[in-house]
Amino acid sequence: MFSLFDDPNAPIKKLVKLGFNLPEPQSCAQMSGGLINETWNIDNIWVLQRVNPIFGPAVNDDIAELTPILRQHAVTVPMLCKASNGEWSIEGSDYGAKKGRWRLMTMLSGTSISQTDSIEQIRELT
Repeated sequence: MFSLFDDPNAPIKKLVKLGFNLPEPQSCAQMSGGLINETWNIDNIWVLQRVNPIFGPAVNDDIAELTPILRQHAVTVPMLCKASNGEWSIEGSDYGAKKGRWRLMTMLSGTSISQTDSIEQIRELT
């Protein structure tokens, strides 16, 4: 039974701590505006995502392989964090979180938008 003293973010904290071998998060907040993946802000350092099931685990392998190439060309991109299982994602239900593949990456500074109002705004993104 749920009590007022239960932490509703306990499964997310457990997933981060045990699934990615990190200290237990102090703060976890679901972020709005995720169009494809359920997205969480972890301590304003990490972005945790439950990856949409339309993507297989190989999408994270592709991201991990492409990221260093982009960084060599001065493109700022988030870095994936390897999970305790040695892969780029873990099964959330193994940690009491929602079923699905979860990945963790570094948080970038700036603002996220889900749509643009002008071509000028798009140009500013590059």
